[in-house]
Amino acid sequence: MDKKKTSSRSEKNTTVKPTSKSSSLRQATANFHECITTTEQSLPLSTSNQAARYARSQRIPSIPMRMDIAQNFFLIWLDSSIDKSNQDCQRFLTTLNHFVNTIKTYTDLNECVEFITASTHENIFMITSGTLGSQCVPFIHHMAQIDSIYILCGNKSKHDQWAKDWQKIKGVFTDIRSLCGVLQQDIHLCDRDSTPIAITNAQNPDQLDPTFMYTTLFKEAVLDIHYDANEIPKLTEICRKLYTDNKKELDIINEFEHKYTAETSIRWYTRECFVYHILNQALRTFDATTMLVMGVFIRHLHLHLQRLHSQQKHLFPEKFQLYRGQALLTNTFHQLQASSGGLFSFNSFLSTSQDRAVSYRFAAAATRKSDHVGVLFQITIDPKCSSTPFALIDKQGQSYQIHKELQLFEVELVLTQNNDPKLAHLTKHIRDKISRSTGWHTLGALFLQTGDFHQAEALYRTLLMNVEEDDFNEIAFLNHQLGRVYSDMGEYSKALEYYEKDLEISKQSLPPTHSDLATSYSNIGGVYSDMGEYSKALEYYEKAHKIYAQSLPPTHPDLATSYSNIGRVYSHMGEYSKALEYYEKAHKIYAQSLPPTHPDLATSYSNIGGVYSHMGEYSKALEYYEKAHKIYAQSLPPTHPDLATSYNNIGRVYSHMGEYLKALEHYEKAHKIYAQSLPPTHPDLATSYGNIGGVYSHMGEYSKALEYYEKAHKIYAQSLPPTHPSLATSYGNIGRVYSHMGEYSKALEYHEKGHKMYEQSLPPTHPSLATSYNNIGGVYSHIGEYSKALEYCEKAEKICVQSLPQTHPAFSSVYSCLGRIYRYLRDYSKALMFFEKTLEMDRNIFSERHPFMGITYANVGDVHRLSGDIKSGLGFLEKARDIQENVTCDPVSIAWTYEYLGGTYLAMKEYTRALEFYGKALEIREKCLRATHPYIADAQHHLAEVYKEMKEYNAAYEHAERAVQIAQEKLPATHPYLLEYRKNATDIEQKL
Repeated sequence: MDKKKTSSRSEKNTTVKPTSKSSSLRQATANFHECITTTEQSLPLSTSNQAARYARSQRIPSIPMRMDIAQNFFLIWLDSSIDKSNQDCQRFLTTLNHFVNTIKTYTDLNECVEFITASTHENIFMITSGTLGSQCVPFIHHMAQIDSIYILCGNKSKHDQWAKDWQKIKGVFTDIRSLCGVLQQDIHLCDRDSTPIAITNAQNPDQLDPTFMYTTLFKEAVLDIHYDANEIPKLTEICRKLYTDNKKELDIINEFEHKYTAETSIRWYTRECFVYHILNQALRTFDATTMLVMGVFIRHLHLHLQRLHSQQKHLFPEKFQLYRGQALLTNTFHQLQASSGGLFSFNSFLSTSQDRAVSYRFAAAATRKSDHVGVLFQITIDPKCSSTPFALIDKQGQSYQIHKELQLFEVELVLTQNNDPKLAHLTKHIRDKISRSTGWHTLGALFLQTGDFHQAEALYRTLLMNVEEDDFNEIAFLNHQLGRVYSDMGEYSKALEYYEKDLEISKQSLPPTHSDLATSYSNIGGVYSDMGEYSKALEYYEKAHKIYAQSLPPTHPDLATSYSNIGRVYSHMGEYSKALEYYEKAHKIYAQSLPPTHPDLATSYSNIGGVYSHMGEYSKALEYYEKAHKIYAQSLPPTHPDLATSYNNIGRVYSHMGEYLKALEHYEKAHKIYAQSLPPTHPDLATSYGNIGGVYSHMGEYSKALEYYEKAHKIYAQSLPPTHPSLATSYGNIGRVYSHMGEYSKALEYHEKGHKMYEQSLPPTHPSLATSYNNIGGVYSHIGEYSKALEYCEKAEKICVQSLPQTHPAFSSVYSCLGRIYRYLRDYSKALMFFEKTLEMDRNIFSERHPFMGITYANVGDVHRLSGDIKSGLGFLEKARDIQENVTCDPVSIAWTYEYLGGTYLAMKEYTRALEFYGKALEIREKCLRATHPYIADAQHHLAEVYKEMKEYNAAYEHAERAVQIAQEKLPATHPYLLEYRKNATDIEQKL
């Protein structure tokens, strides 16, 4: 998939304040056992030169946001005797609600296990009765989402016997109070241990964690917003909705609303309550919605810590130690062991202790967790460090085991003052890219950068509602940003509406060569490109490029974006050599002007990979796609749509290369991200469904393929113009599956719908039209209309010759179709010529073990057999069989090879072997295809021929009659095969 680059719009009459950095070590008051440190970079307090922008910010109301979760865990209570109308049950639930916000109750074992199995939540605590526990624990204990299990029963000694064998069972209890005490302690440890960390190996420093960078940038934007007095009531109003059934937490929220001040932020953060739970969960998952709601508190907490540090820094010795005890997953700890000399980051406000014994107790308590080890971090602090974004694992330090039986380890960390240069360079570049005149604008740009489009939409809409009527620059800017949001969300008509509003205002207020005017033209071109209107897209892109070339230096990234966008249109139009030319011009500029891990550089690699994929050069395509993916993984959040597109691209290449399981793996990774990050009607989500459907089709799972193709088609029909090429491709995909399923009239209907759209939206020599002609020709050959089939396939060949290099895989498909038609026409010399051309091309394109090689060898072998060259035919067929029986491929294609082998052994009068292979072909087809599929009739007919040669006429007639019955269900009355089947049945009947 070629990736569109959207141009960014600058703001007018703005200045961006440079940031300064100070040490971010902070210590809380003496009332707390543990210190608080922040691992993020600091910003100074507001200065007078920010007054104007802050005054403006005060006129902007907070955006109505909603937080989905308050904690990173929930509780399940399974007991057949649960009765929520019972007072004892109500009291127990109320007690649990004091420290667990979400409780799910079940009385049915199967419903409970089904819910747990389907859950993607990371930490589930479970209370169960003894009887149901003994039944369900064996099924759920191994699941990663189960953290701890507690048995509540009336007979402790009975259930102690079986419970001791399961590590996640934390105890058998007969009274609620003791159970709640243990549960509350375990939940506290779970919350503490969920502090987000990232480990970068010194030997592999390219594997950076982008979430740390984006959280830092988010915090910087929040610190640049002046919040008014209404923010705390807004925050508490949202929190009350989260804790509706939790009386204890609601009381704390009321207290917070009435007593909170900026000076008490540390005290509130270190208190075991909603503030700590919500903020830590937001930082752990980079939940921008929650972080924005908590923005006022983050600002207060950071600035309070900063002031305390300034007051207390004279108390610190030159170097000193802090401690932190927590659990780490065993595999995470192994990464840590292998990362001596690497970087270790805590992406959170971090609780530590000056008392080693306190942290030791936390580490020791963590050893009770399954698949975890307890870790005591000893962090050496040098107060002279100017910033603390990372903790550096000292190369002379070591991790050593303290108590083997406890699986408790100590790890020495040394605070580093140096950012990793690659991450620092990328962070600065993205900071510069998203920095705007106000914190609100910066947040909007950050939401776009991280793919959080709904947040960006809500923000920009609110800003537009509150802008002054005569502030034309601001109105143009916000319309432009909303256009970009809707473009990224796949709502192209809305995007066009807002972009055109921006262009109209910009034309009145800007000189004709201003780069912002070029940006407006470029983004309108991008929308037309997405809508499949390529001539309009090219018109707008070229207007933009003319302005960029006049107004920008030759190495400016926006000029590269312009080249890239023009290349993308040429790629869609099937002019791949032109597309490659423009993409390479763009890439040269990006490589000169961007950091090596910038997402735009990844997009450039991806676009070049896409052209090579279209040209059938799959190894080159994979090389570029993997370069792109490496950068995306380093520079984007894990749920960013561009990362999904990258997985999709790699999956498509693997599919072309016949590695269907690898393709499916990458497609499913992509789909998971798209489902999380895109609206349900976004075209990219449809593409994802279509890709998965394509793999299932190649693997012969046609029902599954059809299911996914129809999901894709439904989205395309909702989100794209009625003549969009992607909608045409979708019709073609469904048509191809119906053809495989033997539903030829349906197949023809869908192919012709798609073809009509292609003719309306694409140039007459576009390769997609060739594919469409070829598909229609294939269906006509199946229904016995060979002259029509030949006409369509020859049209496909003509377009391929005009628009593609001679080595393109499309020629292979066309030659194969022509070979099949000439075989049906019994013109075996021409059939062999085309199949041998196919084989020659396939050898240059695919590996020897590619499934398509098996199909081609089988076709060549069959035509040799039909031409009377039995020996050569058998050799090619055995090659085909060897490939198809040893790789993942469409089982129906193996059935054809078996059928051809059956025909070969029939010609050799080896009837037993002929029956064996024809029987295998029939067995596969009956398993994979519908009972009325013409391929099953074909297999029945060939079995009848063998039995006829063996003079077993009863068996022969039975198969011959079955062939006729099936064939007349789907084939036209004049189809040559149906006529042949009827003649065969009549001949056999006369011999009875």
